[in-house]
Amino acid sequence: MAAPRLPSRAAAGRADLLRIYGALGAAALEYAAAELHYERPAAQERPAPGAAAPPQVRPGGGPPAGTPPPLPERPASLPRARFFRVVEHRARSAPPGRGGPPPPAWLAGAELLDGDRLPAAAPPPRAPLMRWSRLWPFLRQALGRRAASRRPDLPRLVDRLARGETLRRLPRLRQPGWSPEIAILVDYSRSSRPFHEDFNVLLGALEKRHGRLGLSCRILAGEPGGRPQVRRPRDSASEDWPLPPPETPILILSDLGALDGAPETQRGWQQFGQRLRRAGCPVLALCPLPAARHAGELRRALTIVEWDRHRRLRADAVPGREAPPAAAVDTLLALLAPAVVVDVDLLRALRFLLPTGDAGGLAEALVWQHADLLTGTRAGRFAGAAAIAARQQQFAALPAELRQAAVGCLLAQHAGLRDSIRLAEVSTCGVLAPQAVPPALAEEARRWRENIAQTASRLDAAALRQWLQRHAERQSDLALADDPRLAAHWALAQRERLAAGEAVALPPGVAEPEVAYFLQVAPAAAALRRATLCQRGDELWLEAPAADAPQAGTGSPYAELTLVDGVVCVTVAQHAEAGPPAERRCFAAGALPRRLARLTREVERFTLRSEHLELVVEALSKPEWASAVGRDARGLFAEVVWLGRRRRLDWQPPRDGQEGRWTSEAPLGVDGYGLFGEIEFGGVRQRFRWIVAGRFLMGSPADEPQRRRDEVQHEVTLSEGFWLADTACTQALWQAVWGGNPSRFRDDPRQPVENVSWEDAQGFVAELNRRVAGLSARLPSEAEWEYACRAGTTTPFSFGANIAPEQVNYHGEYPYAGGRKGLFRGKTVAVASLPANAWGLYEMHGNVWEWCADGYGEYASGPQVDPCAAPDGALRVLRGGSWYDGGWSVRSARRRRSGPGLRNGIVGFRLALGPWQAGGAGEGRAVTAEPAPETPPSGTGGGGVARGGTRRTAHMAQRVMDFFKRR
Repeated sequence: MAAPRLPSRAAAGRADLLRIYGALGAAALEYAAAELHYERPAAQERPAPGAAAPPQVRPGGGPPAGTPPPLPERPASLPRARFFRVVEHRARSAPPGRGGPPPPAWLAGAELLDGDRLPAAAPPPRAPLMRWSRLWPFLRQALGRRAASRRPDLPRLVDRLARGETLRRLPRLRQPGWSPEIAILVDYSRSSRPFHEDFNVLLGALEKRHGRLGLSCRILAGEPGGRPQVRRPRDSASEDWPLPPPETPILILSDLGALDGAPETQRGWQQFGQRLRRAGCPVLALCPLPAARHAGELRRALTIVEWDRHRRLRADAVPGREAPPAAAVDTLLALLAPAVVVDVDLLRALRFLLPTGDAGGLAEALVWQHADLLTGTRAGRFAGAAAIAARQQQFAALPAELRQAAVGCLLAQHAGLRDSIRLAEVSTCGVLAPQAVPPALAEEARRWRENIAQTASRLDAAALRQWLQRHAERQSDLALADDPRLAAHWALAQRERLAAGEAVALPPGVAEPEVAYFLQVAPAAAALRRATLCQRGDELWLEAPAADAPQAGTGSPYAELTLVDGVVCVTVAQHAEAGPPAERRCFAAGALPRRLARLTREVERFTLRSEHLELVVEALSKPEWASAVGRDARGLFAEVVWLGRRRRLDWQPPRDGQEGRWTSEAPLGVDGYGLFGEIEFGGVRQRFRWIVAGRFLMGSPADEPQRRRDEVQHEVTLSEGFWLADTACTQALWQAVWGGNPSRFRDDPRQPVENVSWEDAQGFVAELNRRVAGLSARLPSEAEWEYACRAGTTTPFSFGANIAPEQVNYHGEYPYAGGRKGLFRGKTVAVASLPANAWGLYEMHGNVWEWCADGYGEYASGPQVDPCAAPDGALRVLRGGSWYDGGWSVRSARRRRSGPGLRNGIVGFRLALGPWQAGGAGEGRAVTAEPAPETPPSGTGGGGVARGGTRRTAHMAQRVMDFFKRR
């Protein structure tokens, strides 16, 4: 037989080397270190004894050069290693001829669209910056002169006649009129685009009132300055602007560089204003911005009047600069949120919904220049999905009256746009302000959304795909979650990305079945695809089987899958403290291999789902019953020590309707109660349950009815787990091992053996250990017995505060603490015929008293660790009660004492496995040597091994010594 292989360096530490050194000496230490790939550090020169080594001080201070950095402090508690396993795997067969999910019911009545309809509706007129009835008198006065009329000036005529003057002409009244010559300069800068149409309307109206004769209009072609370049309307050639004759009024329509913000532009306007002032020309600058936005030099050179609805038509010399209206800008952007197209007319109409003093022309201009908008000459749109989501959230927080008014403006302004814009905006308005949308219009938009989904799912047109992309980017998560038709539009927009092999994130609130049909790249052509789910390092991958992909099969397998549908959805859920609870993505089933998730400590659950498949992976920490857990090329495994040897259990994922389970070549398994192992002797099986270490209150509380004085309640800690038979020893097992049957009741070989003394039980245990290698059977200690009987409870019984004969075999005519009377069977019953406690142990109450290993003694009042009183030849402990006793005697805390030679028909025993302890109550422990366990399994794959147990180093030293002896 080959010598056992030494474990890797990852499984052996310096403490193991110290044990080897202490047991075998320096030669064994050198050999073991070489085998485990440890290297001796290079020797360093040391100063002579008594000589002080010169310190190597660093130039910048701090520790001497060459000093190693301090080691990080070890945390108080290290996180437990986490692994993952498949806990659910359900596959459904697809109907013949179809591999994808069915279409939703609402799609049945949808029609194919043959174009983008343009309704015959005219938008309302553009709202002017100021009422014309206020603007015209001001302009006539500012750009005109007083001229003589035909009406005589009677007061002057009387006055001159009274003085005896000779009249050559009659004095006539003078009235204001337009100046014969007016020079106009228009600045169509990029920053003032919201007001360009206002400039054009004013020029057209001024031409009608004054007449074309005498009006000289020029357009600024570049930056202003001493000699600005201008051009004539409808002419691209530029020229120097000649100054008009003195006294000629000049009208400037511009923002005067206030919105541009460039220093060179503002200096240019100041130079131009100073030149006009020196020329003696009266200049009126109509600016839609406050005068405080301009520099003092420019305000002194020009007469600047703010042109807006809420301002007085006069030159205001306001010192300083006005702060930007941030609140008004945010409100206007929020009001624009439902709009697909943002145009200047809509912006003006929405601004006029706000109070007069809150939003002026400056707010309108700043909105047009905002980073959230991409604007052109007259129209624009929001810059991206993030900006849309943020502004729609602000829109939802506005007062209901303002939201309804904004929706009314939007629907009126865009009533003449194509359906792809108009009805898309109606759909958004129906989500943000449903009361503001007329029912007939809402119904029209709903039918249009259904028709769009039908058309896009049937036809593959490039223009439609591009529109769907833009349309999907505009929808908020709230809108997609609220309307399955909009969610269908989003899904249809992702088909191109899915076909290219990308994974797309599913919006929050959108259910997978709502979009599954529309996400299918080619539902009718879906085929069966075999795939393997495996782990590589800390990543979870879905890949083709090893036969189809040579690079596959190198990780740790999870499950074999059959993908029927064209698209699969992945959900990665994290625990609440880690941030977002779940992340959902979809990908095409044919795009393999694919990395599905990174299995970090924050991940709790992973789901792979399609129409005909659902697979769930959950996080797993090392079970309490396992000494180690890990992953290798065979998959997830756990290790336990059974019959003195380390055994492996492999996780078998659920499949074909069966639940996942732990399997092993050894007679080991895990069920709803926990880990169990079985021995078989002479055709008789005995199952043992692994009882994990823990702490409990032994004895009974002072208020428990019918308690005894020797049941003093105290805290007990069991530092190590142990195996305990799930039933009392049966007559069949006794006969197979020992021969004969001393029992009084022999109706069924599965009845517990009784009429056996403590000494008989010890003889049976010795014979069983002799005939079953590595068994280490024994009687449980009293503390172990009560700990297992209670199964985590603190009530008088593991079943609660009281019992019934249907649960326990006891004298039913003597119930406990006022309970109802019941059946008295008058004999033992077959083991495992009554309900088990929470840890899978049968008949811990009643049936037969069970011997314990301890000698009887009074309980200590303080906390105890692993108590087990050494038998001194006088009295032994029995626990559990019997078929003959009343209800109070089958309590968890009930104790009975007797000599080791007692035999009668109510006394039996239950086996425990593992090392037993002896000594005083909580003082000293004698542990039997445990046989060397097997070499742990090894292999490739992700995950490693998480180990537990307090005897690992002792096992390691024993294994290394055995290894050397064989050499």
